[in-house]
Amino acid sequence: MLYLYFAKGYDQAKITLAKFIEGLKPYLSEDDKQKHCQASFSILDIDRDGQLNVLNLLYLFGNLRRNSKLGAELFRVIEFFLERNIFDKSTKKCPINLDLYLKLNYYKMCMNEEIRLRFLGIIDGRTMGHLNIQKIG
Repeated sequence: MLYLYFAKGYDQAKITLAKFIEGLKPYLSEDDKQKHCQASFSILDIDRDGQLNVLNLLYLFGNLRRNSKLGAELFRVIEFFLERNIFDKSTKKCPINLDLYLKLNYYKMCMNEEIRLRFLGIIDGRTMGHLNIQKIG
């Protein structure tokens, strides 16, 4: 997913360090949670049309573990998508955009926390250097 995001959908594209750092910039600011969510949604939106369609959802869900946090988030979205757009013929079709994704997942995206922790070393505004991590065992 990250490769497709940084490569802008092109296969076998080179991702420079500058491009990688530029892609992580939205996650640096502590105050702008909306920017974090927009960046994370862009990573999930493989075809870059501002919506998650059935092909995006199937690709993502097929490549994620179902018991992961992101897999659970996507499963809620897929259930809604199937119920609203496939099974229920009487209601108007409902595209999955950022606002609906956040609503279905209680206005949180686990990808925000993961990217901030794994790539930037930030946990709730603190860098990992300020934490007292002890080994257990």
